[in-house]
Amino acid sequence: YFQPEPTPIPQVRSEIPVMARGLALGLAISPNGQYIAYRDTVDGVTAIWLRPTNAFETRVLPGTTNASSFFWSPDSRFLAFTANGKLQRVDIAGAPPQPITDAPRVMAVDGAWGAGSTILYPTQSGEIGRVPASGGPVTPIAGLRASKDPACETPTFLRGLVRILPDGERFLYLDRACGAGPAFEIYVGSLTGAS
Repeated sequence: YFQPEPTPIPQVRSEIPVMARGLALGLAISPNGQYIAYRDTVDGVTAIWLRPTNAFETRVLPGTTNASSFFWSPDSRFLAFTANGKLQRVDIAGAPPQPITDAPRVMAVDGAWGAGSTILYPTQSGEIGRVPASGGPVTPIAGLRASKDPACETPTFLRGLVRILPDGERFLYLDRACGAGPAFEIYVGSLTGAS
């Protein structure tokens, strides 16, 4: 007859006044919902800033100068970011960044960090690949949709738009819809190589 009352979900409201200091260039909320990471330029220096969702203090993450893109680890302890030609990871507790792999030679790319310390990230040729979070070369994932028409090739920075699905095995990625002009479509890939 009587059901326990549901546990209330805490409401979080946040304001990040980056426009007063510089130019906001990206934002990512940690998987556990406890942090907001954002890229900002302050006094001519671009870096990643971190703010807890339950406080107003922000701090710059040391070693993230020139970061162009970033994404969280599943446990919310690390941020992976691209800067100075490398994909790097930084412990938000304050340890210095560690290199993971070389970054493709494009302005900015994105990636996705899955369970089991696997990061999906573009290879130098723009294919989607996997790299261990501990570091190493990016290995292309076989079996993904590939176009034989050079006019249909997807730019490297778009190939990096990947998101790992909750099952940890499949992922979504963006690819050009050939013959449809500048349109793009979302595809499902698998870490095992089936697409």
